[in-house]
Amino acid sequence: MRSELNDAARAVRVSLERALRHFRPIVPAFTLMLLASGALTQDVVEDKITTSDLEPVGPETIENAVATENGVGASLRMLDFLSGRVDELEMSEGQSIEKGFLTLELVECRFPAGNPNSDAFARLVITDRRDDSPRFNGWMVASSPALSALEHPRYDVWVIRCTTSEG
Repeated sequence: MRSELNDAARAVRVSLERALRHFRPIVPAFTLMLLASGALTQDVVEDKITTSDLEPVGPETIENAVATENGVGASLRMLDFLSGRVDELEMSEGQSIEKGFLTLELVECRFPAGNPNSDAFARLVITDRRDDSPRFNGWMVASSPALSALEHPRYDVWVIRCTTSEG
């Protein structure tokens, strides 16, 4: 059991390192969002991934940071593993949708300034109506859905893009 947990911790670390290379300009802010939302803890099993392991945000990071804009909504995709059905969901910011056993709420969707179709990340709260607490409460990244994913035995949900008032 302990070796399986260590393997899982190593897989998380590898995923974070890959994301770090891809999202270098926004990783410090995104990591802080994950820590704040509880999607990432400061200690992962025995490997002790802590905020002290992260590079400090310096002037060069701030200069290279990607400017983002808020979308007015998001396009999501939902897969029901049992039936194989895939649904496209268009949501507005603040809207809740009930689909199957899940209630999905879009809190916010952000994207690189001027390009709503690339690297969108959305803050979602996903609740199974049969449970008391949310199954997912955090940020999902469109280009790396496994980085922060819904863990549910029947459904998978991922972000496709942010929508803007222009369409």
